[in-house]
Amino acid sequence: EAFISAEQSRYDHAALERRPPPSAATRRLLDRVAGMLLARFTLMACAEDALCISSRAPVAMSRLRRAGDETAVTWFFGRLAGIVPWRSAWQTPNYFVRGVRAQPVWSDADLRRRGGMAADVAEVLRAGFPKILEDFEAFRSQGLVLPEAYPVLK
Repeated sequence: EAFISAEQSRYDHAALERRPPPSAATRRLLDRVAGMLLARFTLMACAEDALCISSRAPVAMSRLRRAGDETAVTWFFGRLAGIVPWRSAWQTPNYFVRGVRAQPVWSDADLRRRGGMAADVAEVLRAGFPKILEDFEAFRSQGLVLPEAYPVLK
């Protein structure tokens, strides 16, 4: 049975696992609907608040792109012109952090100048690198494979 009643799912969680996954067309439709709803909500609720927009717009654009709707991405990006710092809809980050600039390598001096905890986190990771590498090598030696980070981008 493809559909599960609310009553059934309330008591039979295994029934949800037996449900067939949505088709590619259904996933694209859901991404388009979610993207458009979030885009419209962002425009309505955030007005010209760049911080509010920058936390929602990338998600909306990502969903619209997964749906293959570049027309909607272009429309939405056009509505954001002058509010967000991005020059192109293709430069929209998935997670926007104001003040972080694009550069291939961040030095300790860059991180310290920026302030916050980034330099401290980098220091902890650097100190823990030998153990991290040891764990990773043990993982790999057992023939285990890491899952893909972004399987939806295929």
